[in-house]
Formats: sequence, C-alpha cells, structure tokens
Amino acid sequence: MIWRRWIRGLFLCLFFYLFLFAHVAVLRAAEDPLQRKVKTYVAGRLFVPESDLQVTLARSPFLSVSDDDLIEIEEVDHWVGRVAFTVKVVKNGKVSLTRRVAAEVKVLQPIIVSSHPLRRYQIIKSEDLLTEMVYLGRQPTAMSVGPFIGKRMVRSIGKGVMFALDMVEAVPLILKGDFVTILFENHGLKVTARGRANEDGFLGRPVAVINVGSGKIVYGEVEDSKTVRMSR
Repeated sequence: MIWRRWIRGLFLCLFFYLFLFAHVAVLRAAEDPLQRKVKTYVAGRLFVPESDLQVTLARSPFLSVSDDDLIEIEEVDHWVGRVAFTVKVVKNGKVSLTRRVAAEVKVLQPIIVSSHPLRRYQIIKSEDLLTEMVYLGRQPTAMSVGPFIGKRMVRSIGKGVMFALDMVEAVPLILKGDFVTILFENHGLKVTARGRANEDGFLGRPVAVINVGSGKIVYGEVEDSKTVRMSR
C-alpha cells in the first residue's frame, strides 16, 4: 500500500540522517583539543573552512591537554606541510607548559589529472583533463585547465596522472624541415631569403635556420609560421 511505502521511506531517511550525524560526532570526538586548536588556527590564517583541512600531530608524550585547558599557539611563517608549532597551555591565567609540536597539515584543493593516457607531443584538449579535489601539503593554488589547453605533452603519461606546467610545452609554429622566409630589415633596407628550419621554432623564440642559398646556419626570431626575423 502507498502509505506503508511512504512510512518505510520516512524511516529509511531518518535512519540515514541519524547515521550521518553519529558519524560526524565520532569524527569530531576523535580530534583532541590540541588538534582542534591547531586546525582552527590554520583555517583562520588560510581563510579556508576547517572541513578543508587534515591535521596530523606528532604528539609529544609530555604534552597532554584537555577541553578545559586554554591553548595558545605562537605565530609561524608557514601553515601547510610539515609545521612545528609552539604550543602553550594556560591554566589559572598562567602558562603552565610550553612545547614544540610537529604537525602535518594538508589542504583540500583542486588538481588537474589526465582523463586517459596521453602520448608525447599530443596536443591537449579539454576532454583530456579532469579536475579532482585532494588533500595536499602545500599552499593552496588556483589551478585550472586553461594553462594546459592547446599545449603539447613533453612526455607520455598514463591515466590519472597529476599535471604540472613542466609536463607541457607550447606547440611549435615551425617544424624542423619546414621552409620559411628569412627576413632582415635595417634602416629601411629589407632583405629576404629562403630558408629551412634546422629545429622546431616557437613564437617569439630564437630558432636556427639553414639559408638555402648559402647553406649557412643563421639565427632569428620566429615571427609567424612562415617567417623568421634576423636581429640586427
């Protein structure tokens, strides 16, 4: 009957929410006062939610605190990765204990990964990349697929590999062996010659070109896909 299905669904939803709240409470209880204090301190410095942080303490056996203790943390020069915090325990208005506590702090942040294997020199398209959220022990950075689109792979990689800028390079406008126009201009004088690229050439970068007429190698700057401008 419809009303029985409705009641059954209501009980299932109620059970799910009770389970969820109980799970969160257990996780919260698993964090001791010092760990919670460090997480609150780091979240305030990085302007991120505490839920976006993972804090693991290498606890000193001589440092024990409770919820009733007032904990103070001295300023540090960085808050992510391996951090040594100076912790003070204040009781009855006085510092009763000072200790250095080592911690591993990670921040939830986006990374770019390959959606499938990519081969060397493959031109990267948007469908080749995915954005994933992971905890990393480094300062949060604004990562997007934009800087990678249209570039080509420096080496082959597999699926799910995290991208870095040194894994890609600009696509050459001129390929080794391409015929180009060598252009030289000086004080109104314009001279051109036919050349053949001795290496791949990138926009605005120097490239070696063989002068077809003389057979000599000259160097110039890539102006477009057909022109290499020699400097004065």
